[in-house]
Amino acid sequence: MGIQAGFNPRDLYLVSLDPIRDGYTRDRVADFFDKLLDRIQKLPVVTSASLTETIPVSLPSLVTVARPGQQDRQILDSAIKHVVGKDYFVTTGIPIHLGRAFTREDESNDTTSVIVSEAFVHRLLNGENPIGQRIEIGNAEIVMPKALPDAFDYRAEVTTARRTYEVVGVAGDVAEGLIVQKPRPAIYFPLRPSTYNRPSLEGVTVIFRSVPGTDVISEVEREAAALETSVTPFNALSMREHIDQFMSPLRAAA
Repeated sequence: MGIQAGFNPRDLYLVSLDPIRDGYTRDRVADFFDKLLDRIQKLPVVTSASLTETIPVSLPSLVTVARPGQQDRQILDSAIKHVVGKDYFVTTGIPIHLGRAFTREDESNDTTSVIVSEAFVHRLLNGENPIGQRIEIGNAEIVMPKALPDAFDYRAEVTTARRTYEVVGVAGDVAEGLIVQKPRPAIYFPLRPSTYNRPSLEGVTVIFRSVPGTDVISEVEREAAALETSVTPFNALSMREHIDQFMSPLRAAA
């Protein structure tokens, strides 16, 4: 048992927020997160920060994947879905081995850019050069692992139709499960304004790396309160604490 991370959890921290839950109107949410991220990135104790809807080492959601033109749904495969901000990879320490990371231009509602993992390239693209390749992704079949009841994403932008995306980068593999196993294919989507307006139950997370030995979570929470007192942070913890919580059911069972 154990986690082979594929990223650097040291001095990495998480703070989640959901302005919609706390009464924010949808037209103000994107501006709130832009301002908050800017304030956090300017803190002397923060070396890097990003916004993200999904975090490493968590129960994954899945999307169906096919090459364009494939109509037979029996040949579809699945990949773990992540939705991340433009500085996510440098903040987490997940390397980009080929192509590029997301940029500000990718964070629009009509973007078609995606980043795939190395396991995605080897398993679903037969090891071919993926940069510039187009793949079809279906959003509707988003389910949790079999150990839990099926859970679907009911947000308005989720449809049964498949949409074509372009691969712009290849990221290193990250452990996604409770036990050491072969890496699973993963695909990263850029965080869009529509994601802020309809966040998941976990909200939107600020993920940030700090200078060692500082109380960085308190400083980030103060920045959020200074920007808007009605928005209450939750799930504030270090990445090591998050991993320990995630692993605790398996350790207890063992």
